[in-house]
Amino acid sequence: FLNMGSGQVIGLQGASAASGTRLVQQPAGSGTDQQWYLSAAAPPAGSFDHLFLDTFDTPDTTDENADYAVRQADGAAVSPYTAAPVSTYFSIKGNKLWESGGGTLTLDANLAGQVVGKDFELSFRLAVFEPGTEWASVYLISATENARQYSRLGLYAPGSGWAYVLYKGTGSVQELDPVSEAEMTSLLGAPFDHAQEHLLRFVSTAGTGGTNSYNFLVDGVVVRSDLPYAFSDSSVCKVEFIANIPNGSSNGAYFDDLALRYTPPPYFAKWAEDNGLAGSDAARSADPDADTMDNLVEYALGGIPTLGDADSVLPTAGISADTFEYVYSRRRDAADRGLSYSLSASTNLLAPWFPADPAWETGTAAVDPYFESVTNQIPLSGLEQGFLELQIGEE
Repeated sequence: FLNMGSGQVIGLQGASAASGTRLVQQPAGSGTDQQWYLSAAAPPAGSFDHLFLDTFDTPDTTDENADYAVRQADGAAVSPYTAAPVSTYFSIKGNKLWESGGGTLTLDANLAGQVVGKDFELSFRLAVFEPGTEWASVYLISATENARQYSRLGLYAPGSGWAYVLYKGTGSVQELDPVSEAEMTSLLGAPFDHAQEHLLRFVSTAGTGGTNSYNFLVDGVVVRSDLPYAFSDSSVCKVEFIANIPNGSSNGAYFDDLALRYTPPPYFAKWAEDNGLAGSDAARSADPDADTMDNLVEYALGGIPTLGDADSVLPTAGISADTFEYVYSRRRDAADRGLSYSLSASTNLLAPWFPADPAWETGTAAVDPYFESVTNQIPLSGLEQGFLELQIGEE
């Protein structure tokens, strides 16, 4: 057995990453071994589900609302925009929202019910091509803080000078937090270029009494942490674009992939804390009880990370007639926790792995309020050997 993944072997009781697990059946009169090897690996984390997502993917047009329902199909909210004073300087080119003059564009949807008091992330891509003192801005507004100069979460990006100027504050006046070009060059490890597309993310954490904080990231690099902010009104929350660019500019700025999504609750971190794990022992890949199951596997299958309980937690398997039965535990709220469980199979270690047939999952049964058992039955007729892998992923 060769485990090429970065996961944990899951097989019969007492399985280990070194030896794997082998089940052998000798069909009557065949004289051949029928073998199934079982393992588990954790695939890369996926992305969050979106409350709102506008890809701006549509044929070039001067109508910023063209095909908006199609562009936003992967988000829970679907909404047009309102431009002011007119939409003359907004257009979609190359699947990006361009602004080539002054004006604002406001998302009509009120997202207050979805984000107020919750952890969320606002992200978008931005490039500014107009040099000098011109700028482009994206921010949240409320019924009271209803313009760029009042917003408490957002930024403006000038064509030169500062890289970004962030909006924050918990009092009656907006506060600014500038980020220099030199700082961005140092953080990114390359000369900062306003005209290069950057992915900008505001990761907001809800606080008490309406006071929140956010982290600001550029291309995955944390630039600012725990910036405090508060809106005085909680009934309205909208996204707005604005730019100070000469009307009819051939340069301008573009925005892309405007997204709003929840930040999942720290389910795993809470589980680790509740089980007394700290420091390196709390890592997903750690195995503090040395029972061959790392913490992610313990968390997903219902193990106790400080107790060597692999014999009672690992999936069970057996062969009956021409059917291989494989049973594992799954959290009943796995989707809410961002957990995924999937089986893959291969006829040998050199052949490609393929997703298991959904029909193999033949039943589930509640174990307790938190877990269910999942039964898979794999037909073995005509097979001499095979490899089965349970993958546990976390978004």
